[in-house]
Amino acid sequence: MKPKEVPKRIDSLSLGVILIIIALGVVFQIFNYFVIEQVDDELDVIEISVTVVFGIAAVMAFLVSRSYSWKTEVFGKTYFSLGMAYSMFIIAEIIWDYHEVVLKTSPYPSPADVFYFAFYPFTIYHLVKNCKFFKPKLGKIEKTWLLAIPLVIIGIYSYSAYDQLGEFNLDFYYGSVFVIGTSVTLTFAILGVTIFRHSLLGVIWMLLAFGIFLNSFADVWYYYLEIFDLYSREHVTMALWFTSTNFIIYALYKHYKSI
Repeated sequence: MKPKEVPKRIDSLSLGVILIIIALGVVFQIFNYFVIEQVDDELDVIEISVTVVFGIAAVMAFLVSRSYSWKTEVFGKTYFSLGMAYSMFIIAEIIWDYHEVVLKTSPYPSPADVFYFAFYPFTIYHLVKNCKFFKPKLGKIEKTWLLAIPLVIIGIYSYSAYDQLGEFNLDFYYGSVFVIGTSVTLTFAILGVTIFRHSLLGVIWMLLAFGIFLNSFADVWYYYLEIFDLYSREHVTMALWFTSTNFIIYALYKHYKSI
């Protein structure tokens, strides 16, 4: 495919596939909460399943990027960046599991955190570049909430952390780095949902942005839970990470088929 060519417009998704993805998420959470008990220092099908869907998302993003000759200014580079984002997740998961399962040590903090955080700049680049391509100029209202949403999320996190910890300690500052990354990603994902529905691929890009939004929402929820030490593997955020990535995989597959 030549870099200047554009994909055909797609205005519909399969309702059946969407329902299957949602159903898989429900079944995943049922197994996560009721069936498969987490055992410390051991991998299980829940954790492996999440890593596998991250890997599929990375491969699909790279396939889309390759179809645009990798280096084309918008699609080639942005989908390569999205593939790198999910590759960072996979590397982080491998490092985390190695520390926990092989070394029998606590993976927090660990080198895995560098790769977990790297997901955000790669994803933000993907969203910002595509948003600017389809809507070069933003209105005052859009600019306002682009600034307001991260500030509100970070403000609530800071207040909750101080109220719980009684001080702004190392854990607070360490967590704040990730909250900033995920809040900015969440904000641009919301912008993407509003812009991409009017773009060439219509619902395909909107579904992709919604998947990123859902993943970022789960991240924000996770960091708030961590403040109060309420997070566990059985929490519904695991199902949100699993389901959001499956939405992204489906959107990437439809995009790839349209090229």
